[in-house]
Amino acid sequence: MNEFQVMFKEGLVGYDGAGEPYLKASRCPKCGKYFFPAREFCTECYCEQMEPAALSREGELYTYTVVSIGVKGFPTPYILAWITFPEGPRIVAQVDCDPEQAGRLRTGMKMRLEVGCLRVLEDGTEVMGYKFKPLFS
Repeated sequence: MNEFQVMFKEGLVGYDGAGEPYLKASRCPKCGKYFFPAREFCTECYCEQMEPAALSREGELYTYTVVSIGVKGFPTPYILAWITFPEGPRIVAQVDCDPEQAGRLRTGMKMRLEVGCLRVLEDGTEVMGYKFKPLFS
């Protein structure tokens, strides 16, 4: 990131040794359930000794929508999707895909994690965050 970029929320994204992003999660050592964002205790079995964990870089598209009327500061249209990870969590995020290509998206298709610009503030600062790129076959 440069001086004109900020993360929308710190502590959600980490980078591996190759510089590839991953989502910082937590895993319960007692029941094995994963959580994103990371939690301090397990809401499944109430264990209070969570372990740090990383989610896979790829998930599957569960469902999506094209947002035509969005929140102030987010240029529309954009695609918003639910992504399911092999570890279990399902999260919502923007999709890095031209909204006119939304018809090519299919439930169950692979989506790859990336970090990109979610919106631009009035002073030109880019607000960065996690989003997903469809892996069209």
